This record gives sequence, C-alpha cells and structure tokens, in this order.
Amino acid sequence: MPDPLPPPPAAGGAILAQDSEKSGRPAAPSGGVIAWLRLFRAPIVFTAASNPLAACLSAIKPNDPIPWDALAWLLPGSACLGLAGMALNDYFDRQRDAERRPSRPIPAGAIPAESALVAGLALLAIGVGLAFAASRTSGLLAAAAAGFILLYDAALKEWGTIGAWSLGLARCANACAGLALAPSAARLIDSSWAMRMEWFYPVILLLLIQSVTQLSRLEDDDSPPASRQMALGVYTFLLIIGPWVLQAKIAHSVHRGLPGAGWAYAALGLLSLTLAARLIPALRDPSEKRIRGLVGTALLGLLLFDAAAILSAGHPLPGAIVAASVPAAWLLGRRIAIT
Repeated sequence: MPDPLPPPPAAGGAILAQDSEKSGRPAAPSGGVIAWLRLFRAPIVFTAASNPLAACLSAIKPNDPIPWDALAWLLPGSACLGLAGMALNDYFDRQRDAERRPSRPIPAGAIPAESALVAGLALLAIGVGLAFAASRTSGLLAAAAAGFILLYDAALKEWGTIGAWSLGLARCANACAGLALAPSAARLIDSSWAMRMEWFYPVILLLLIQSVTQLSRLEDDDSPPASRQMALGVYTFLLIIGPWVLQAKIAHSVHRGLPGAGWAYAALGLLSLTLAARLIPALRDPSEKRIRGLVGTALLGLLLFDAAAILSAGHPLPGAIVAASVPAAWLLGRRIAIT
C-alpha cells in the first residue's frame, strides 16, 4: 500500500503556502480549515465512527432489526469524541510539540491553544450528548470514554503502559456504546457472559489500541535502534495476530452460511499483509518517519478490522461500506497526517 502519511511540513503554514503558490489563490488565514483538520487528525473520524458500528452489528443476527435510528445519533457522537481526543492531545502536548513537532497547528501559531482546548471540551460534551440521545446506556458508556480520553491526554500519557490502557479503555467504552444498542444487549451479561462471542470485538479492540498506542510512543523514543526494533516487532506482531481472534466467530458464521461471512477472511488478510509490509522497512530503519507510517497504517487498518467484524455477523452491505471507506481515509491521510 502506498505511504498514507506524507512527511510533516517544515513549518506550520508550509502546506498552505505551497498550495497558494501552486493554485494562485491567497493562503488561508491562521486558524483556517486545513489547520483545524490537522489539529483534529481528520482521518481519525472514520474509525471513531466505525468502532461502535462494528460492535453493534457484530452482535446482531442477519434477520434481526438494526437500530439505525439510534446509530444515527451515536455515530456522529463517537466521531466527536475521536476529534476531541486529538484536539486535547495537542493542547496538553503543546510545550513538547514546540520542541519536537513545531509544524503542528498550535506551536506553529495556526490555532491558539485556548481555542483548541475549548473545541476539544465542546466536542466531548457534544459527543456524550449525542450518545445519550441514542440511549441512556450508550450515553453512560460514552461519558466513560470521554473520561478516559481526558485522563489520557491530561495526565496518563507519560505513564507508559497505564496511559496506553487508558486510551484502549476509551475506545473500548466507545465501542460498547454501540454494542449496547444491539437487541441482544440485555442478554450479554449473564452466567456465561465471558463465553459470548459478542464480547470478542470490544475486547480485541481494547488490546489493539493498547498495542498501537505503545507503538506510537516509539516515535519519540531515543533508545538504541536495537531496542526500538524489538519493541516494533512485538507490538506489530500483536497488531497482526490480534484481529485473527475473530477467526473463531468467522468460521462459525461461514459454517452457518451467513451471507458475506467468508469475506471477513479477506479483510483480515489484507490488514495483516499491509501491516507486515510496513513493519519490514521499519525494522531495517526504525526512524521516526517509518514508525509514524506504521502507526498511521495500523490506525486506518482498524477499518478493515471493523469490516471483518461486521461481515462475520452476516451483514455484507454495511461491511462492504466500511471496507470501501478505506480508500477515502487513505486519500485524506495523504493530506492530513493521522499521527
């Protein structure tokens, strides 16, 4: 797969200035649309919305009704939570970014820090409010996700593994907000809850986000190359193997003859191949650019994981739509870096 992440600009307004020279139009003012899209890491909106969708549909049988009316509230709310996390991340990282990533919108002066903080907190509130409009349980889970996001960005990011688990729990809670909308949600907590396949998706997502968060920490890691290579191999191996835990559910669905279930193997296979293709050059050259590319691919690759989860439940059309969003996310990632 082509590199979804272009090299970061040398200065905060470099992209806008280059576009102005090429197009003949005046450059956008400070705080313009491109600057805000870069602050929000716009491509993240795809997976932020697809996670609860996948959790919900993976728990619904092909002939059962899908709560599209509730999802119409929850999915935009989940997207708001994802965008809020990125804005708050840059607000709390603004001093470090001034030294290590001066091209980001806040240190470059494209967006005032206070504006980023207000936007992030407002999006958190909107996201939780939209989730409550979907259902009370979804709203409570979205509020938990918002809390984990705020904890991670403001306090736990520097705590290594604990911080990574916090971000993983945020994504897991967001996914469970979608799971709560499934008609079978009331039966998910019973004497055999640990054995129910409906829990496969949010638990695997928790582990994947924890791994990709640990992987992203290597971007600013100054440890010897050998140590970085070992960490790269371990976390990427987990990202490649983890989604295949769904194989048990896929095999069960294929055996039952659910429509489109077999295509879940193709989605997981493409995800594994893409990550492996990114890992090999990163192991040879564990530079920041290579690691950023690997992290970006892992994050966008969640769309393939979500598509596989939806397809494994026998919902071919929604699964195909999520899979088809990968090129759109990749094209947006060519313009707006996801890390």
